[in-house]
Amino acid sequence: MSKLLQGIIVPMITPLTLDGALDIEGLERLVEHILRGEVNALFLAGTTGEGPALSHEIRKKMIARVCNQVKQRVPVVMAAMDSSPAETMNMIIHASDVGAAAVAIAPPFYMSVSQSDLVRYGRAIADASPLPVYLYNVPNANLPRFTLDTLEQLCELENVLGFKDSGGSRDFLIAAIQLFEKRPETSVLVGPEPLLVEALRAGGDGGVSGGANLFPQLYTELYKASTLDDWETVEALHQLVLRVERDFYRVGEGESSLIRGIKAAASHLGICSATMAPPYVSATPEEIAEVALRLERFQEVLLETFSRTGTLVKI
Repeated sequence: MSKLLQGIIVPMITPLTLDGALDIEGLERLVEHILRGEVNALFLAGTTGEGPALSHEIRKKMIARVCNQVKQRVPVVMAAMDSSPAETMNMIIHASDVGAAAVAIAPPFYMSVSQSDLVRYGRAIADASPLPVYLYNVPNANLPRFTLDTLEQLCELENVLGFKDSGGSRDFLIAAIQLFEKRPETSVLVGPEPLLVEALRAGGDGGVSGGANLFPQLYTELYKASTLDDWETVEALHQLVLRVERDFYRVGEGESSLIRGIKAAASHLGICSATMAPPYVSATPEEIAEVALRLERFQEVLLETFSRTGTLVKI
């Protein structure tokens, strides 16, 4: 049975204008830049997309425009994350209406919730959703997360098609992969890129990789090599993935450094501005200049590695 999500899924940044509106032209350039790298799906309004910091209006406009532009070339997944289950369902219904393929839901935030609450929440959303549902553990350890026991109960639901884990624990990730193996149509996807290769070796289905906003072909070639059991190429490319994290995920304040770095690099590439959603602050001119230097050096190493591994450069 085929899986809806498998391979490299890109958690898209959200291009914004200087006054905080959705940057339509930047969004269109970003989508085409990513798709030229032959990625397997797009993931909107998640952590890398600053989703919870965006108004519902911007989120709805973005999913509608992306679905219209993509025209089913790849699945488009909407992160429907809110403190209100009713608003979560409103976003899911809108995503369904405009052509999204699936949604991802995280535990509601702000209110204290038990794992029993999360089982009830997951069941209610999965039963009501017109789209397939993927469960999502966000990177922030201070927010509620699905435990393995809760995942075991929810993974039995027909409309739950998998799990995206950004928690960062290797042991938890591998246990989650084993939980979902009993349903071959489901997918387990990893967020943190240092764990990408371990996830693939353990039977995971792919990665939701922020660096693919910038270098999509790097990630898709790594995934393709893993399907061919070409682990030598996988390891060579994974070293570059780790360099992406070192060079572009640590710009400015730590809490928002990953998004800031990706947006700074995207601005230098001419894709979109470096503007971030409040309360985050955008990269300074000095930070963008430093990122530009790192970008130039990285692109040289990327091309050399592609040449050495026999990868045909498409972008």
